[in-house]
Amino acid sequence: MKLVLLFPGQGAQYVGMGAELRAACPDAARVFEQASEALGIDLVALCERGPAESLTRTLYAQPAVVATSLAALAAFRATVAQCGLSITPVAVAGHSVGELTAIAASGACDVPTILRLVAERARAMERACAEHDSGMAAVLGLEEAAVRDACAAASAQTGEPVEVANYNAPDQLVIAGTARALSQASEEVQRRGARRVVPLKVAGAFHTSLMRGAAAAFAPHVRMAPLQPPQVPVVLNTSGQEVTSAEALRVELEAQIASPVRWAQSMARCAELGAEVFVELGPGQVLSGLARRVVRGAQTLNVQDTASLAATLDALERLGARWPARGEQHAL
Repeated sequence: MKLVLLFPGQGAQYVGMGAELRAACPDAARVFEQASEALGIDLVALCERGPAESLTRTLYAQPAVVATSLAALAAFRATVAQCGLSITPVAVAGHSVGELTAIAASGACDVPTILRLVAERARAMERACAEHDSGMAAVLGLEEAAVRDACAAASAQTGEPVEVANYNAPDQLVIAGTARALSQASEEVQRRGARRVVPLKVAGAFHTSLMRGAAAAFAPHVRMAPLQPPQVPVVLNTSGQEVTSAEALRVELEAQIASPVRWAQSMARCAELGAEVFVELGPGQVLSGLARRVVRGAQTLNVQDTASLAATLDALERLGARWPARGEQHAL
């Protein structure tokens, strides 16, 4: 059985996330300890008690989501080992800041390193958000070319940028830009037949040209980070293609803040790699839903609490995860 591990991005956070896994699994609890040490904040309190306003803030949301996802991965790995199952991912992928979780999951760096990188990324992006009145909106039910045309028209009319930021699925794209251009683009896509436009609760226009300053501020931290070649291929946000070199990961981390997330292309590439099962690790199930919309017949599972962890292990056994042969090592 071939599977891909998926890791969510900002927007998936909710008060209480990770609490059950932390209480049930020492490995998951250790991730939260490492996160609090690396970030200099009580991340357990923030994730478990909020308030929601703080947990939604970019500065805290990004490290909180990554830490919770890494804790879910730690609990998953520990349970797989206890069950004696042999599970080998063909790739890992993460949406936006979730890509940093995927890089850690690939073995390219340790947990404290990736958490420090996430903290610097969040700081840079929050500063960039303060420079512009900007935002993001999901566009549902309109093809890619029409959405791009609407953005181009809105930019021409306002003289301000609005761009496609996320290619999540063939009929679900996210646009982002200055508040004025985004409002105009939202009207344009509706005129072109969009089924719905949903403003997103984020502080700025992530994955657009308005984030170039954040990308430049983050770049020195990426260059200094001790990254190793990943042990599992990482499917990238910017290209939708897998890489296995540390240098390619550095290039990606510098570029992706100000580049569109090509998630639909990433999921299609995972299918080409032979993926049969997608396991989403971390808060929410948004990526599971997107995988099913892009990959026909995709089996999706998720781990965000103890019940979903148990259900995922049961499902993997039914789907053909096997006991390792004598002398064989666990892949996870």
